[in-house]
Amino acid sequence: MPAGRMIRTMDVKLKPDSESALRKLAERSGVTPERYAAETLDAHVGTYDQWFVKAVQKGLDDVAAGRVLSQEESRQRDATRRESLKGSNR
Repeated sequence: MPAGRMIRTMDVKLKPDSESALRKLAERSGVTPERYAAETLDAHVGTYDQWFVKAVQKGLDDVAAGRVLSQEESRQRDATRRESLKGSNR
């Protein structure tokens, strides 16, 4: 994380096992536990947010393009998939 990027501080309650794991990971990475936690959260939140926005947009694009199924079509497709999975597990 570039210097000066931290805007706020936050107190987070961790289970003892989680705190221990965080400290070990930070030590292996050569950073403080606080920095390791902040960088991990930044990466996770940013990644999840990007994925979520793309997933919603894909759904909206599918609807706009008419790539949708009725509830009955969806049930039939799911039933067919379940049957094919049963056959492959024998």
